[in-house]
Amino acid sequence: MSEFLVDLLGERLVNGEKAEVDVHAMGSKLSLLGLYFGCSLNGPCKQFNASLCEFYSKFKKSSDHKDKLEIVFISSDQDQKQWQDFLQEMQWPALPFKDRHKKMKLWNKYKVTSIPSLVFIDAATGKVVCRNGLLVVKDDPKGLEFPWGPKPFAEVVAGPLLRNNRQTTDSSALEGSYVGVYFSAHWCPPCRSLTRVLVESYRKVKESGHKFEIVFVSADRSEESFTQYFSEMPWLAVPYTDEARRSRLNRLYGIQGIPTLILLDTEGHMITRQGRVEILNDPDCLLFPWHPRPVLELSESNAVQLHEGPCLVLFVDAEEEGELEPAKELIQPIAEKIMAKYKAKEEETPLLFFVAGEILRHEEFEEGCKATCNGPYDGKWSKTMVGFGPEDDHFVAELTYNYGVGEYRIGNDFLGLTLQSSQAVSNAKRLNWPLTQVEDHLYLTEAPGGYCFYIIDKEQPDCDPVQKVSLAVSDLQRSVHYWSALLGMKVIEINEDKKIALMGFSDNQCKLELQDIGGAVDHGTAFGRIAFSCPRDQLADIEALMKKEKQKILTPLVSLDTPGKATVEVVILADPDGHEICFVGDEAFRQLSAVDPKGNELLDEAMAADKSNEWFAKHNKQKASA
Repeated sequence: MSEFLVDLLGERLVNGEKAEVDVHAMGSKLSLLGLYFGCSLNGPCKQFNASLCEFYSKFKKSSDHKDKLEIVFISSDQDQKQWQDFLQEMQWPALPFKDRHKKMKLWNKYKVTSIPSLVFIDAATGKVVCRNGLLVVKDDPKGLEFPWGPKPFAEVVAGPLLRNNRQTTDSSALEGSYVGVYFSAHWCPPCRSLTRVLVESYRKVKESGHKFEIVFVSADRSEESFTQYFSEMPWLAVPYTDEARRSRLNRLYGIQGIPTLILLDTEGHMITRQGRVEILNDPDCLLFPWHPRPVLELSESNAVQLHEGPCLVLFVDAEEEGELEPAKELIQPIAEKIMAKYKAKEEETPLLFFVAGEILRHEEFEEGCKATCNGPYDGKWSKTMVGFGPEDDHFVAELTYNYGVGEYRIGNDFLGLTLQSSQAVSNAKRLNWPLTQVEDHLYLTEAPGGYCFYIIDKEQPDCDPVQKVSLAVSDLQRSVHYWSALLGMKVIEINEDKKIALMGFSDNQCKLELQDIGGAVDHGTAFGRIAFSCPRDQLADIEALMKKEKQKILTPLVSLDTPGKATVEVVILADPDGHEICFVGDEAFRQLSAVDPKGNELLDEAMAADKSNEWFAKHNKQKASA
């Protein structure tokens, strides 16, 4: 057992007293290990840490299994002192601060997508026993159900189930049926969108003759909301008042986000966790019951899987339909071999395989945007979205091209974008792209248009590598007030000496850095902006607040069309220094921003069709400049 733990964690851990903990000795009696993923700067982590301390203390004092359980903290802190201070609040050891490689391996191995997260694993094999330890701490504060291993679905769901006509049926009625366990809530816009699709899919599967049922497990915040939402569903539900059973189902499947649709076979064994993706990819339900396929084409609907764990994506410059098939055939044998290996061990495949193009999406427009998305220009334009992952959970750059405009005057407003990727540094050196070393492990480079990029020469994190966007401001205190008090950003850090503030809406998202330059902010003629998505029903409230506070609104609430895609609603503001801020309705944005597997092809076609340089040269004219 200890040999496995040494391979997993290393030979030495540390505790809050800066003492070393020998993993060989620690593992001699253990049967269960809790991996606690967190960060000292994260509010929910701080809150959960207090609950976990109380749970751990009681377990070690009163449980008959006190020597069989240990917890290890795996931190995502970037500052060693903050990590050390947080560790002093804990009674369990942690991976050493500098052991970033092992931390990353554990994040990937156990598919951790959010913090705090507590994953219980078998100390001898590393197999996941319970993915949602947060609910263990909440539901079993005395540790009476140790070791919290998975139970059969039929046992966990046992009891009465509701129909939306208020009649009940016993869960035994599910025997012999394929079952979808649907974790959802009325307050969640993506959930409501999926429910509408799922109702139709449910009908088609039933009409095809399959024995199929769905059980709704609500995450609604009130019984009234549950009742209203459930009235739209033709299937069964766990009663809202049965919170214990709802929580046990969440624990059983390690639910970390909604909507989630788990598909089970007629014996109650899991077919796939990706029911949401399968429903959207297969509207006619031809592939029911949606057994996992070795290789998928990266599409609008399944791009969400990219952030759920390690993925291998084979990018193909596919110009014609069908050209992705040879790419699939190339990696199919590898994918099948890996799937078979982990299925034999009754474990999830640790790696997903996709084939795809390179550009997230590309769009062409014949006229200037009425919300000046392309700046104050009236002609034909295009935008190309590029980034390290889907726009839904990554910072993405929008590259805007105005046909006929040859150059822009860059102001002093945009100070740069910082990303962490030793691979990016390696790529730049290999391609002889100019790099300037700013400090240890930090390089500065410029994009072709002159914009600054700062690259941290460290291993790319498993989440978004883009760390922060830096903007110039003329009065730091005034700008911090605007972004925090009015727009709701959290102030993470302020450096009075350097006149810099770091802010963000979430600890695990790209941050906004405001830097006081001690003078006026000049936006030049490029007219960039920052965009955020939020629930559509909040847009009017944002607009009303800005009117009340007498702040500048560049574009009142308006609908914007994208040909062939979704119509989004936006409100565009300007902060005290004129930085443009766009809030977009999330429901339509999720449709608009889905990864387009033909994005690379569309961009190639647009570049091939752009004859503006040739036209200007032929007529002996200079290309227009702003």
